[in-house]
Amino acid sequence: MALPPPLPPPSRELALPGFQLGHGSDVAARTGVTVILCPEGALAAVRIAREQRIPFLGTCGGFQYALLEYARDVCGLAEVENAEVTPDASQYLIVPLECSLTGHEEAVMIVPGTLAAKISGPGRRTERC
Repeated sequence: MALPPPLPPPSRELALPGFQLGHGSDVAARTGVTVILCPEGALAAVRIAREQRIPFLGTCGGFQYALLEYARDVCGLAEVENAEVTPDASQYLIVPLECSLTGHEEAVMIVPGTLAAKISGPGRRTERC
């Protein structure tokens, strides 16, 4: 399956809560990556990606928001929450981690020739949660 052509950089602000066009980094400038600043924006971005079949990579919290959006909007579980974000919720889809990864750094290897390498460049780097 051939990859679609790269998306052009965003030319306008998105009218969604928590969205900020991410032109502050090298990756963002080359790809039009959007930085999400709040839960409402994250859920809106995930919904738009799913509905418009836009490729989406959600790591850590982004993956958790993808699960929440799918559970709420596709499975009809409107009340489910992330216990780390909404500890007093009545229903949880995501429970607190036994040990938080916040602030931890790990080495990752972006494999040459992959879509991730096309977006961010190949090689080893340190990522922080």
